[in-house]
This record gives sequence, structure tokens and C-alpha cells, in this order.
Amino acid sequence: MDPASPAPVVRAPRGLSRGSRAVIAILAVGVGVPLFLGVWIGGILLLDAAGIAVDPDQVLRWLLAGFAGLVLWPVVLHRVRRELWRRDHGEPAPKPTPGDAALRIGVLIVGAIAIIGVAGPRDVIATATMAWQAVSIGRREDGLLLQLAGVLLILLLAAPALIVTHRALKRLGPGHPSRARWQERQTWYFSASLAWVAALGVALVLSFAALVTL
Repeated sequence: MDPASPAPVVRAPRGLSRGSRAVIAILAVGVGVPLFLGVWIGGILLLDAAGIAVDPDQVLRWLLAGFAGLVLWPVVLHRVRRELWRRDHGEPAPKPTPGDAALRIGVLIVGAIAIIGVAGPRDVIATATMAWQAVSIGRREDGLLLQLAGVLLILLLAAPALIVTHRALKRLGPGHPSRARWQERQTWYFSASLAWVAALGVALVLSFAALVTL
């Protein structure tokens, strides 16, 4: 290659078209909802056949919490991480090292267990509901308070990784070969914090709805 020739432009792969996303959404609702209801009813019947006394709403809360922790959180994390990287860099992100991949799997597992442990048990949801009713001062103010709490929780979770990656990036020059990898780590852990808080919020809302309606 001629050194004087311009470097080739690496374009990020395009995402799905709007029509493809609509088809996927329709299939997800048309297949996912009946499947979820079937799992819920089947779980109740299996527990009853095994002689385990459990309320249907409790089974539903555990399923909703499991969906948020095992499905929603990884999906949102992947989407947020891809969009943030594409917005800031445009080129494909470097693949994680085996050590990074193992650590991220551990983070996903611990985060899923935390979501299920918080949003699944009835006592936790009931206590959180009573505490929220005690501090609630109005619909608009409650919304602002939830947003503030979410932002603070995201920053709290992301702070250790952001501090480490920021210090590493300060030591590396603009053209250093390891710089892109540290930037990718920074993006991943911030995306993980944001996605975890979003998934936890959805799980709590769904569990609260199941508690008050069933």
C-alpha cells in the first residue's frame, strides 16, 4: 500500500431496518407473551403437583424478575454499549480479552442475581412500596426524585470502572495501541451500570403491578 494514499475508512455495520425491527417486535409480542403465560401457569401447576404451596402472584413476580435479570439486562446492555461506541468512535469496537470476557460474565451473573433478589420476594416489594408511599410528595416530584435516584445509582455503580479506565487513558497517548481497548472497557462498564438500573426499574415496576393487581 502506498504510504501517501489515504487510509481506508472503516464503516460500522448498519443495524436492522425499521421494517425488520417491526417484524421482530411483533413476533416477540405474539410469541413471547403466550410463552410467558404458559410458563407461569405451568410453573404454578408443577409446584402444586409437587405439594409446594405458593401464591400465583409470587410465581409471577419471580418470573418477571428472572426475565428482567436474565434477558432484559443483557439485551439493554448490548444495545446501549453498541450505540455509545458507534456514536463516539464509528469504527468496530475491539474484542474483549479472555480476562475481560470472564469478568464480564461474572458481572452479568451477579447483576442478574441481584435483580432477581430485589424484585422477586414479596417482602422486599411490599417494604419498598411502603417506604415510597411514606416519602411520596406528588406525581411530578416523585418522577424527578426517581430520575435523580437512577442517575446517582448509575454513577455509583460505574464510578470504580470509570476511575480506573480514566486513569489508564490519561497515561496512554492518543496513538497508543491499547487506548481503544481501554475506551471499550470504559464504555462497557458504563453501559452495564445504565442497563442494570434500567432493568431493575422495570422489574420493580412489574413486581409492584403484580402485587397490587393479583
